[in-house]
Amino acid sequence: MSTIRYRRELAPAEITEVLREWILREGQKEKYPDVDPSKWDKERLVLELGTTYDEPVQYATFRAPEWSTLVISGSELGKFDPYPSIGCNWLTGGKTLAGAIDRMQAGDLDEECSDFVQKILTFRQQYPDHEFGAVVVRQYEEFWPPVTLDGNHRIWAAILAAEMASMWSWPFTSATRHL
Repeated sequence: MSTIRYRRELAPAEITEVLREWILREGQKEKYPDVDPSKWDKERLVLELGTTYDEPVQYATFRAPEWSTLVISGSELGKFDPYPSIGCNWLTGGKTLAGAIDRMQAGDLDEECSDFVQKILTFRQQYPDHEFGAVVVRQYEEFWPPVTLDGNHRIWAAILAAEMASMWSWPFTSATRHL
């Protein structure tokens, strides 16, 4: 069992703000409309994430968890589990998120998954200051690792950056009540 070492715990986060930020990140993708969810209530945010953006919002809202924004060290990012695991297990080698970066650095993904390698390298180059943006993770049990609901690629870029840098921190949004 590994534990996440928090550098600092920030203020509690309202679920509606977490969902709004999630939609704003999705709206930056070419395939989705650029929207303004600032006046949407929780029900509309949940509906849009689940239908328009096909995101796993049910896991973010199931059993009404308490949400917090946290800052953790880069060395801990790789210990998160990806979502969907069925789609990411091949990339990670059946391990946590760091497994995909290990495979990428070993060259195992160069031919079969060149799009993945290019996307991670592009993210890494776009954010040289290590500000990759928040991700949404959910912890269902008392023990880690949490499951990444939104932001696998940003975490992969951050893991790569953490391995290339000595020490830095990164914010993420997380359900923190143990269910």
